[in-house]
Order: sequence, then structure tokens, then C-alpha cells
Amino acid sequence: EIYTLSLHDALPICQVLVYMSRSVTRELNWSSVARSGYKLWVAQYLYRYDNVQGHVKDPKLPSGSFGAWSGPMMYQYTSTGKVSGYGGNLDLNYFYGSDLDWNALARKA
Repeated sequence: EIYTLSLHDALPICQVLVYMSRSVTRELNWSSVARSGYKLWVAQYLYRYDNVQGHVKDPKLPSGSFGAWSGPMMYQYTSTGKVSGYGGNLDLNYFYGSDLDWNALARKA
């Protein structure tokens, strides 16, 4: 038997972002997912953001495709970020949207 799970049914507390590396956006056909309204949260680590201290305002992505999406809603630009008061590495992300966009995602779907 094959079982399927709808993310919308499983997690009705908020809208879901699809998280993946940028290369995976082009390796598979994600068009049905993108057409269903799921926004992209993409990870791609560029050397310029290695060991970056604090938040980067509007980090730049290299040009190129994001597969079925025109671009990400959120971008994880490093896994080695630093912030004052914490000695370890941190994932740092940037949200490409307004406060209203954020609140719409955080609302119960």
C-alpha cells in the first residue's frame, strides 16, 4: 500500500515553506508544488557569507534558475554565521517579503 500525507492537513497551524538546496530546485520537477502555492526557502552557501558576523541585509544570490519558482521567499545564506553572545555556528536566513507577508505565512492556513 502507498500512503500519502498532505503537509497542509498535517500542519494546519501555519503555511508551509518548502526547504531545499538550490541545486535540488533544478534536479526534480517541482512545478506541481510551486503551483499549489508553496513558497520556496532555499539554502545556498556562498563563500562571501562564511563566518559572517551578524545579519546580512539583502544577501545577493547568484543569477540563475530556481526551477519551478521565480525566486525564494526565504534564503539561508550561511550555516557558519556568528552573533554576539553565542560561540557556535548558526544558520542565518533572509526573508524576501514584508511584515504583511510574514504575518500571512504565520497565520493558520
